[in-house]
Amino acid sequence: MVADAIEHRRIEPVTEFDEILYSLVPMPLLMRYLRDPALKRWVRTVARRGVRNPWTYPADGAWARRYAWIVGLNHVRKFLRHYPRPTDSGF
Repeated sequence: MVADAIEHRRIEPVTEFDEILYSLVPMPLLMRYLRDPALKRWVRTVARRGVRNPWTYPADGAWARRYAWIVGLNHVRKFLRHYPRPTDSGF
């Protein structure tokens, strides 16, 4: 920032594109409903690099982490109630 703003030197931006998995549901639940073996392998590979969930922002504090945990359990409960067995059609 000093070189750019004060010294007026042009700095080339550095852009990095790492694949991460963005998922609202817990990983075991996600893996349960994936039927395609190739997709399952890809999800496992990407998940090793990082899984991001907007409910689990570390700066929020303990109450928010507890809330995120409860939301995850609620996802599991709903999926098991409405989609008890994984199928290829989704029904």
